[in-house]
Amino acid sequence: MAKETKIEDEIEIEDDGRIDYLVPDDMSDETHDIVWLNGEKFTMKKGETVRVPEGVKEIYERSLRMKRAQRDKLREAKYR
Repeated sequence: MAKETKIEDEIEIEDDGRIDYLVPDDMSDETHDIVWLNGEKFTMKKGETVRVPEGVKEIYERSLRMKRAQRDKLREAKYR
């Protein structure tokens, strides 16, 4: 892991390759979602900010897009 130290108000900032991500609350019954990345499990509580690798965010957002597309297709088929 790369470590970067900046002198800003004497606060040490560590570049650990992770980002702060606000997990969207999709109003489903589940309160948590799980994402696996490179054999590591990330449990994220919906509606809260978590610190995760950027790949976890990408996987999670792709999953949300797929769920929305599936939901839209089911609605479309229902009303034909």
